[in-house]
Amino acid sequence: MSGATLGPFQKRVDVTAFGGCKSIEVDGEVVAELGPGTIIGERALLEDGVRSATVRTKTPAKIVRVPGDRLEQEDLAALAAGRNREER
Repeated sequence: MSGATLGPFQKRVDVTAFGGCKSIEVDGEVVAELGPGTIIGERALLEDGVRSATVRTKTPAKIVRVPGDRLEQEDLAALAAGRNREER
């Protein structure tokens, strides 16, 4: 998967298994770049599936999708707490 964009309302997290430098955009502005091993979408699971940023892969990547109902809410909250909040 390269150049892919994740949809705005999803009940899952995406984990980059390998490859895949990703850009994180808010309102069209790149606010971060992430590499392999990144977990994406944890905050959306905690906030009714609404994503706060656009994630685009810049290089080919293998993405593993994990359904939200397979994850512990406490673990998601701890992960989200360690991240910056992308405001729109």
